[in-house]
Amino acid sequence: MSRRKEEPAVPEVPAVPEVLPAETAVAHTPEAVTAQYRRAMDGLRECLIFGAMLAEVEGCLLRQTTSRHDPSGDGPSLKNWLAENCPAVNYAWAMKYKRLAEGVQEACALPAAVPLSAAIGSGEAEGVSAAKLGKARAGVAAFLEGKTARQLEFAFGLRQPPAPVGRPRGGTSAGRRALTAEERTEAARQTLREILSSLGALISSTQARIIPLEDRRMAATALKDYAAQLMEVMEE
Repeated sequence: MSRRKEEPAVPEVPAVPEVLPAETAVAHTPEAVTAQYRRAMDGLRECLIFGAMLAEVEGCLLRQTTSRHDPSGDGPSLKNWLAENCPAVNYAWAMKYKRLAEGVQEACALPAAVPLSAAIGSGEAEGVSAAKLGKARAGVAAFLEGKTARQLEFAFGLRQPPAPVGRPRGGTSAGRRALTAEERTEAARQTLREILSSLGALISSTQARIIPLEDRRMAATALKDYAAQLMEVMEE
């Protein structure tokens, strides 16, 4: 009687956890976006970096519209992403900063290979050559020299020029909605940011050539302390 040959046991294959595709990630974490939003009051450059971060996050979200995680094809919106992940960020001001950053990108003809936040900022940019990054940053620096956020808003068509004396802006004031207390406070904060931005541009473009470095540091510290005190008063 022949002995039946035993078949070798098939090893059990462990379950592989599902790995989400790379396109579901965004360029910046919610914590980084919120932190940069709080720094945006420190001057024009910080405002633009924040706006650039939003533009890059939005680009990542738009690429998710073809993801299998969103079969509707609509994709997540930047507004919903901010509301869910960065509740401290004011959406209206966030969009203004994003449009300013995109305006700088267009005005400086920045190449797509250089991330906008890297071209405006000062940190390292992974995967970008030093030559390309240096050229992009030099172009941005030359364009922003002596400019304020208010000037950029006029240049990019985001703010209307002052109305002639005695004539309301946009014609008659009839039917215009009065600002809420929250909107007035936010407008006052933005005015403060623009004042600080103007002072910073003045120091960097003129006085920086004649004022010693230590004195400039003391002046910058005093300005920040003054700004913090104003913000505390406005928030009361």
